[in-house]
Amino acid sequence: MGRRTKGKKKKMKEKKKMKKKKKKKFSARWFKGGGCGEAAGVDAEEYTAGRDSCRVRPYCAKVLVLCQKLPYIPIYRRHQRVSTMTEREDNVYRAKLAEQAERYDEMVEAMKMVASMDVELTVEERNLLSVAYKNVIGARRASWRIISSIEQKEENKGGEEKLEMIRNYRTQVEKELKDICSDILGLLDKHLIPTASAGESRVFFYKMKGDYHRYLAEFATSNDRKAAAENSLVAYKAASDIAMTELPPTHPIRLGLALNFSVFYYEILNSPERACRLAKAAFDDAIAELDTLSEESYKDSTLIMQLLRDNLTLWTSDMQGESEFLGNVIYVNPYDRAHKGN
Repeated sequence: MGRRTKGKKKKMKEKKKMKKKKKKKFSARWFKGGGCGEAAGVDAEEYTAGRDSCRVRPYCAKVLVLCQKLPYIPIYRRHQRVSTMTEREDNVYRAKLAEQAERYDEMVEAMKMVASMDVELTVEERNLLSVAYKNVIGARRASWRIISSIEQKEENKGGEEKLEMIRNYRTQVEKELKDICSDILGLLDKHLIPTASAGESRVFFYKMKGDYHRYLAEFATSNDRKAAAENSLVAYKAASDIAMTELPPTHPIRLGLALNFSVFYYEILNSPERACRLAKAAFDDAIAELDTLSEESYKDSTLIMQLLRDNLTLWTSDMQGESEFLGNVIYVNPYDRAHKGN
């Protein structure tokens, strides 16, 4: 009986030792990699606010030093994958996704974040910004034209009740147009133009500035229209001065500038002669250097040249000496993607 009692006592001691060892390992495992707040799944502030509220208080005395030395790591971040994308890259990719999904308002928001970083945009970023705003403004411009046409027809009929509703709706669309134009013009003045150092970028952004002031002039009246037209003219001239010295006549951005600037003269300033003169000069200068075009820009350049020629044909149809304005014929594949001067 004595031997059995001794054996039992030994086993009991061994079990107690094992329990102590297990308890130590358990507490160490809990506190490894973070403070006691992590061990209990609570915030660090919750524990430090009052020891009585801590759910792991029995272990605090043994690992208090360890808790104080190790940094607090929230549980939700311990196994989180670290992103390799910067904020800029993240917004650019989000803009591309939004473009594919045809969610252009969200595309605008993503590119606004990039534009506000005060860094010179890459060609890809520049084009994404342009596409985003062109789509959101393009939809409203089309709506405004349709509503204005309906309003004109209703005026001829003399329906006052419907006219009031139409005018209110047109005013709503005009407010949206103003907000979009103010948005991009603010970005251009505060961030994009000041950070642009390359000649190509400066022409691109000044042209953009001229375009959005022109969009304001399309629906503005009296002094507002005059101010928008003047601002547009100043921006287009600034872009033209840089383009003449830093871009070749066949460069797509220089040709696109000539196309939109000539549309401004024709539609906003009601000056078809100046519009035709500008378009013809740009067309002839590009024709003279057509052989120097690279394969990369050949499609874009020739398509814009065709649009310049189409405008010349349209604008000179009611003018004398049409053949004087129309230059050499240029062949363009009709299945290629066309640019629009708008």
